[in-house]
Amino acid sequence: MCPCKVLAIANQKGGTGKTTTAASVGVALAMRGYDFAIIDCPPSLGMMTINALTAADGVVVPVQAQYLPAKGMTQLVKTVGRVRRHINPSLRIEGVLLTLVDARTNLARQVERSIRGSYGKALRVYEAKYLEVGEAARLQADELAVAINEQLLRAMEAEDPAGPEARKLVAMRARWLRMYWPDGLYTPEAHKGLADGYVADERFQAYYGKVAPGAAQFLRDAIRACA
Repeated sequence: MCPCKVLAIANQKGGTGKTTTAASVGVALAMRGYDFAIIDCPPSLGMMTINALTAADGVVVPVQAQYLPAKGMTQLVKTVGRVRRHINPSLRIEGVLLTLVDARTNLARQVERSIRGSYGKALRVYEAKYLEVGEAARLQADELAVAINEQLLRAMEAEDPAGPEARKLVAMRARWLRMYWPDGLYTPEAHKGLADGYVADERFQAYYGKVAPGAAQFLRDAIRACA
């Protein structure tokens, strides 16, 4: 038996920030000396997610601050309830975490009020942190993302995931992450953990596949070698 607490990050919808949440929570817990095993569940309620819920002590539910993802929580809560009744009676939902919050719109706050109204009495809804990102910073991040893809091509042409072009690529990627992660959260270990998700997640595969075939795998290898 695992002596540590097992925490599943689950939501059947893709694009809610599960992998980023798993990496960020893992780093934060490690920095505080806690012994946890974090399971990044796939975007479905299939057998892999059921197995994760069976092994877990608790579940954190990342929910994108949009209307449809918030409505989709009902099915996940029902699934957790069934697993608790029939397989894992100690399983509990640790809380709901709003992700991808755009502080420029009222929608994020409306979604938060809706979730608190629907689930707040039964579940913990973590306090949303609205990160104010100015338009200039957004443009800078967008320009950097384009430059990262261009550098990824150059690094792949060099055919060395540990070479100078790859090191420049990883440094640019780290700079981009620091623009969105809270101060002090970025570490090379967190970057490497997040990179593993690039290969496992079909969305990352599709995004980097537009840059070049095998780009997600190369980026993961470069981050593991150079971060």
